[in-house]
Amino acid sequence: MFLMVLFNFEHPPACALSLGFVLTGFNVGTVITVFCITGFLLGVRRLLKKVLIDLI
Repeated sequence: MFLMVLFNFEHPPACALSLGFVLTGFNVGTVITVFCITGFLLGVRRLLKKVLIDLI
């Protein structure tokens, strides 16, 4: 997290994930949960691609 702030690469989800790994420890259940949530969000994005607006 210190390097993200130092190099101005702040990304709140990445900070939360790294902080969660530090506080709870690294285990397989946490990794599986992260991959499941990521897959779910990618699926929702793919389903709603025509409805979502690109703001950039």
